Amino acid sequence: GTNQPSFFDSQQLMSEKMQKRLKTSWAQIFREDVYQRIPESHFEILYSDKYSRPNAAVNVLVGCEILKSGFNWSDEELADHMTFDLQCRYALGLDALAEEAPTLRTIYNFRRRVREHAEKEGDNLYRDVFTFVTDEQIDNLALKTEWQRMDSTQILSNIAWLNRLELVVSVLQKGIAALPKESRREWGTKATDYSGRSAQTICYRLKQSDTTNHLLQVGNLLAELLPELQAVAEQQTVATLVERVLTEQYNVQEKQVDLKAGQEISANSLQSPHDPDATYREKAGKRYKGYVINLSETCDPDNPLQLVTDIQTAPNTTDDGQLLSDALDGFAERALPINEITVD
Repeated sequence: GTNQPSFFDSQQLMSEKMQKRLKTSWAQIFREDVYQRIPESHFEILYSDKYSRPNAAVNVLVGCEILKSGFNWSDEELADHMTFDLQCRYALGLDALAEEAPTLRTIYNFRRRVREHAEKEGDNLYRDVFTFVTDEQIDNLALKTEWQRMDSTQILSNIAWLNRLELVVSVLQKGIAALPKESRREWGTKATDYSGRSAQTICYRLKQSDTTNHLLQVGNLLAELLPELQAVAEQQTVATLVERVLTEQYNVQEKQVDLKAGQEISANSLQSPHDPDATYREKAGKRYKGYVINLSETCDPDNPLQLVTDIQTAPNTTDDGQLLSDALDGFAERALPINEITVD
């Protein structure tokens, strides 16, 4: 547990000066004000009905996701920090040097279950964590919430882009594997960034901010690969698959390959090269690439610090007035007193 130190805890092996620096760093703040406040009980709904031993603590898994986003780490960087970075491990309660951090497979499975729960029940468990932790922080810091400011901005769905990248990389790999042996060798060099590993492994090594550039790079490789596949008589099925993903995911004119916007992609587009008949289910006839994010923050000058109190994400067609109304409803449910809101 986090409150019972072991002789082999990493901080026990540090000098007094190092321990002092650790406990006055961001890691101590995160450990006390975020990690130790994460309500594991909120995630019980995801647990298996079968009697089994949990393979990782929920607060560690959720804390990982917060740190990954906050520091803009790739999944590979996250794995390294969890394993070798004493500050990161301390922030996540991984005190004993012999204690294993969650594997990336465990993190991926947890993400999938949270996402599937949100899609099925409309319940965002990560948002619940934010609300719970923030309300405890407001009480602990005795912050005044009566005066807040609010602003919104447009964002792209990085998760959607990453899913697209994994798809097109998988199709590229499938296309290269269908070429004659001598051509495969040449393409192994040409597409070296996307060969030798699974599409998922390649994607987790990338920063989300690099995803668009990789999508375009793979699109150009697919456009170059297609005529070679079409020239191989016994590989017309794979050629058709490559042509389909090029048509669905990109605008191709002569030698120019550009990404399609999310709303241009049909619900019947390819979801997996291993299951060409699978489709994306649209809800209410709408599918969005972009979102609007609306932030609320305390701004009373008497507060020792200001705290973000609410984060809303919605389709980018949502009116600011609707976001304001929804935020006020949320504050009322949380019993946060609000007298004045300053908006842009």
